Amino acid sequence: MIQLKKTCLFMLACLLTITLQAQNAHDKYLAGAVPEIDGKVVFNKIVHLPGVSKDAIFKQIHNWMDHYLTPPNSRVVYQDATEGVVVGLGNDTIIFKSTALSLDRTFITYQLEARVSDAECDLQVTKINYKYQDTEKYSAEEMISDRVALNKSKTKIYKGIAKWRVNTIDFIDSIFDDATKSLSELKVATLSIPAATITPDIETKAVSEPFEVKEYKAENVIKNTEEASIYSKLSNPNTVCVLYDESSKAEHIITNQFTGIGNIFGKESVFLTVSMREAFYDALDASKEFTLHFYTKEENKLSEKPFISIKCKRTIAQSIVPESVVDSSLRKELSVQPIYKLFINSIIAVDVLK
Repeated sequence: MIQLKKTCLFMLACLLTITLQAQNAHDKYLAGAVPEIDGKVVFNKIVHLPGVSKDAIFKQIHNWMDHYLTPPNSRVVYQDATEGVVVGLGNDTIIFKSTALSLDRTFITYQLEARVSDAECDLQVTKINYKYQDTEKYSAEEMISDRVALNKSKTKIYKGIAKWRVNTIDFIDSIFDDATKSLSELKVATLSIPAATITPDIETKAVSEPFEVKEYKAENVIKNTEEASIYSKLSNPNTVCVLYDESSKAEHIITNQFTGIGNIFGKESVFLTVSMREAFYDALDASKEFTLHFYTKEENKLSEKPFISIKCKRTIAQSIVPESVVDSSLRKELSVQPIYKLFINSIIAVDVLK
């Protein structure tokens, strides 16, 4: 009897594990997975490329799009280097199910747009339409939007719609992944981190030494001191911020995610605002402690050593939801899902290069 109970408990645990894994995978396709702006489906991804010029990014993304959108059905239709814009039209096939006797598929058309600036490439996929079984035509708004595809509680995808929503999301992800991979090659080639200078441990100093001001407000910023000069460099365009994750031992360039230094609950803290679409988001979200190394960049080369390193312990992590945004135009960009998270991290130690 005892053995039977153990066997039953083991089988129940296995079933629960499988169910939870399936649920986690399923959550990816639920509320907010298909963003909308003004009632139109708009998939978006921003790729950050610290230190890389607008011209270099434009050439790379234009070349990638030329190869990715293969004529005659797909092609680049507009490019302007001055504006930093490349627009292409895609025509592809999504296969739902394929067997020896049948093929369930749909043709999909879409517009792919890239807008570039120094250190950034904004990718968008819009105007998605389907042609199913040669005669049936649908728009993304009609087939995969939250309003159409999800039940009232937003916890399930309607059975007949699931294949459309899931496969479309995966298809768009594959486009963004391919573009990001191409841009990342440019990132590595243009801006390399001096590996020898990034170490998990820093020579620590008491936080009270460099941080003499207890409240960090606009009217109280330290002036005319060595510390003020150093901290003013943190937001300088020629400064590159590299995060060293203590748990994974990995390095990530996060210049655009560094928001600043301030005081909360009496503790000097570092503020980071991170998109959930960033490649390093999961690692940061799971991390308890990390170190920020700040380098000076000249002619796309980093200084040999960071001019300051700040060791942090995470205090608060808060998703930025649409309801919390006062500016209505920004609220539309967030759509119905939180895509940014604010990390507030108390400062453990600071090391300044002498």
